[in-house]
Amino acid sequence: MITLNKNIPNFLFITVVLLLTSAYDYSTTKGQEITQSFRDSIFISALRDELTRSLSNLEDPEAGKPFFISYCMLNGVLTSVQAMMGALTESSDTEVGDWYLRLMMGSYERNDENFIDPLNQQQNEYSIQIGCPIEPDYWGIRKAFWWNTDNVFRSAVKNYKNKLQAIKEYPLDPETDKLPDYTKSEPVKIWIPGTIHDVSRKQAENVVKEISGLFRNNDEIEHSVASFTAISSTVYMVNSEGSEVRIPLNISVLNITPGVRDDEDEILHENITYIAPSVESLPPIDSMKQSALQLGKYLLRLKNIDERSEEYNGPVLLMNQAAAYGFLSALFEGDNKLIASREPLVYSMKKNLLQRDKQSVEAKFDKRIVSKDLTVTVHPHLKEYAGTELMGKIIVDAEGVIPPDTVTLIENGILKNLLSNRIPTPKVSRSNGHYRFGFRTGGFILDDAPSIVKISSSVTFDPDALKKQLIDLSEERGLEYAYIIKPLIPSASYSPLCYYQVELNTGREKLVKPLVHEDITLNDLNKRIYLSNQNYVTNILSGSYSQYGSNFSAGFPVSMIVPDALLLEDITLRQLSNDLDFEY
Repeated sequence: MITLNKNIPNFLFITVVLLLTSAYDYSTTKGQEITQSFRDSIFISALRDELTRSLSNLEDPEAGKPFFISYCMLNGVLTSVQAMMGALTESSDTEVGDWYLRLMMGSYERNDENFIDPLNQQQNEYSIQIGCPIEPDYWGIRKAFWWNTDNVFRSAVKNYKNKLQAIKEYPLDPETDKLPDYTKSEPVKIWIPGTIHDVSRKQAENVVKEISGLFRNNDEIEHSVASFTAISSTVYMVNSEGSEVRIPLNISVLNITPGVRDDEDEILHENITYIAPSVESLPPIDSMKQSALQLGKYLLRLKNIDERSEEYNGPVLLMNQAAAYGFLSALFEGDNKLIASREPLVYSMKKNLLQRDKQSVEAKFDKRIVSKDLTVTVHPHLKEYAGTELMGKIIVDAEGVIPPDTVTLIENGILKNLLSNRIPTPKVSRSNGHYRFGFRTGGFILDDAPSIVKISSSVTFDPDALKKQLIDLSEERGLEYAYIIKPLIPSASYSPLCYYQVELNTGREKLVKPLVHEDITLNDLNKRIYLSNQNYVTNILSGSYSQYGSNFSAGFPVSMIVPDALLLEDITLRQLSNDLDFEY
């Protein structure tokens, strides 16, 4: 029998919580200004006290007590503003809260995680959740975490027992058996002071109205939308190892989306996206207005291009954002991403215990996986580079790990390390602090993600030499032309990518309708590549639609310091199926 508290029945605990909720001092603050220090003390005390209660009272007769619990909560404000053709269509400030908890049964050596049993899925009773209060309500917070912890505890106990039984039936191989399921970490006490950033909604309204109104009197522009979304918040984290963390989590995203109607009566539209820590950190409004006008002119140019390009396979020169997206895709997306991942044990329908995949990128440690000239390092604590504030910086990760100053992933083409969390793998035994807090609309997400990535090469070329090399490689292939992909607005976090067809005999560049290419992979970087001797710096919301020019959705701020041009020798370009018909 699973019990929440061996001495107090569940219904009695609920009754005590409800009675004490109305009596807590928070009721005396109604109508008064609540200071940030007061909010901080309530949030962190509620998490700490409920964690202590859970560790003391949660126990299963067979599985015992949890050995690890972590509580996280976010408290902040979501600001959303949108205007169309100069008229405000949306404006709101909403207080938001979010929560996350992690509970493990067993021990660091063997726990309930890293195991899937399809025959014993969680019961519906375990999936009922209670939202966390957005106010500094001590007992409300405790009640929410008590209820949610009880559900997670029941699920963890069941999974732990099933896992032990599966291992008893089908013993693990020696390599897997000696690998702990989780690693210990020294407790950290990190308290970054300051109030939740007060986003000026009025300022944001003026910005989106002014930018979207640029095309009000332009009959060729069918519509123009500008939107601003900001999350200004504080994250609190406590865990059973003694860590306590209070850090800010802020982001502002501005999207500009004009649209034109083509001869087939369809709307063509594209985005420019700017990502910054706050509305004040966005570029000057005059600069963003000029970018919007440039985007409008670009769409009108595309509208008048009738000729469609044929499918192309050959050398392509990627500039600025195109190069940054290419490196991000190759290194940190897909099956071979440079992030340590431990495949869970699966108790299959055939009644056996499947082992993890042995063919992951980890099997290539100390082997060459990209061009021998390429080095990839990660710098989690770097605050700025060449005058650009780096939003990918990490103070502490979501598991209470402070990352090192530098992590070398690839050195001269050789794989040396992977980004990692606290679940060890055969080649990566410790976390390097990259289980990160990210953003979603109204809250946060937690997952493995890169932070500040720097790409360097022992062999580089100036821009003129790169273009000549592009032409030479294309002539070797017997091609009639080559391609250069450039961002329309290099200073933006996301910009439409412009495709230029390059005549080999003259070097003349001709704008063509946008094409599409498959994601760049590690295999593409393991061929002949040529890199610029100039750097390009950008902040990307990785994993979000904003990475590709749509509105804010969810993702992790990643900073890329890369050569501003990347020449690949073998890329396939195809026509877009529906031109630029993206939803905004």
